[in-house]
Amino acid sequence: MDWELLFIVLLSVGAIQGIVLGVLLLRATQHNRYANKVLAVLLFFLSYQLVVEILAAVGTLHTGTVLYHLFLEYNWVYGPLIFFYVVSFLNPEWRLGKKDWPHLIPFIIEFCVGNFVKTQNLFWDGTAESLSWLGLKGYVLWIQTPIQEVVGAGLIIGYSWFAFKKVRTVAIEYPAFSEKLRWIRTLLYIYVVVAVLVTGWGIVDYFFFDYAFNPTYIYPAYISISILTYILGLLGFMHRNDSFTSRMGSRKSTTGEWDSILDAFEKVIVNHQLYKNPRLSLSEVAETLRVKPYQLTEALNGGKGVPFKEYINECRVNEVLRLMRDPEYQQYTLTAIAFEAGFNSKATFNRTFKKVTGKSPSAVKSSLVPDSTK
Repeated sequence: MDWELLFIVLLSVGAIQGIVLGVLLLRATQHNRYANKVLAVLLFFLSYQLVVEILAAVGTLHTGTVLYHLFLEYNWVYGPLIFFYVVSFLNPEWRLGKKDWPHLIPFIIEFCVGNFVKTQNLFWDGTAESLSWLGLKGYVLWIQTPIQEVVGAGLIIGYSWFAFKKVRTVAIEYPAFSEKLRWIRTLLYIYVVVAVLVTGWGIVDYFFFDYAFNPTYIYPAYISISILTYILGLLGFMHRNDSFTSRMGSRKSTTGEWDSILDAFEKVIVNHQLYKNPRLSLSEVAETLRVKPYQLTEALNGGKGVPFKEYINECRVNEVLRLMRDPEYQQYTLTAIAFEAGFNSKATFNRTFKKVTGKSPSAVKSSLVPDSTK
């Protein structure tokens, strides 16, 4: 089998996928326009890196060509770009501003150093004396060590961690959207794993093989980047029109609107005892109230400071306390009372009850006096 040809084909698939989907993302106008543009830029950078390696593999790109001085490797831009993408996806009103430009300083440094190092080939005559001390040391460090990959991986890990925190904050603040953000978490995990693998292969090659003159990490590293480009483009394109982000980004509810929604919410929950339904969902209640799920979520988080499930479970605990006092339920077990109140798990009941009351269900029941009016 011609492994070189297979290598070129695999890289070409990722590069073509990245370019095509990048163009389509630039043309997507329904939702998340800015986030889609950021992702398109990221895909173009990844595709560019794959194309550069393809040109090197076919012999078009080497130190004796003009193209060698035009094409640079970019490893330090991938961290900031994935962070910008996640932030703009979570908040469609976000735009790259002056305070965000410092994030691109590593990329600017890499661009300047890369150009400086490549110009050293114009002075090189085969002897160390033909280069300045800085030129020689810079060339050796930049070309013959995996410093670009190591710094690039560090930036990817750091910025992915910041992106994870952003996703986690939104998931906690807006529980209804948590599941819809699962794909971003998956994407970030893949992003970090590929960065670690590529860098790991480079480090192993540097210490145990011939990184400077006959690198063996090229195949696995660039095939991994090609796979990443393919997955990144596909997932981003599939979620290019997720409309829930627009709702989150454009919400402008007032305290008065929250109070109105919460009043109606509490009346419905209490009067109809909806909390007794163990499969009760936020969307079901929102539909009853004739509001959007995100509006109810916002009202609960902003007006009461508790998510939907926590509030419903507190209602169920109060119902359990009421049933404990009811003589008709004195012969019921705690588990039976919990299920009657809407809990569908003994473990959830015990955990929630202790969190709300500070005591175990059995301790509270034994201390209660049955309500004689029942």
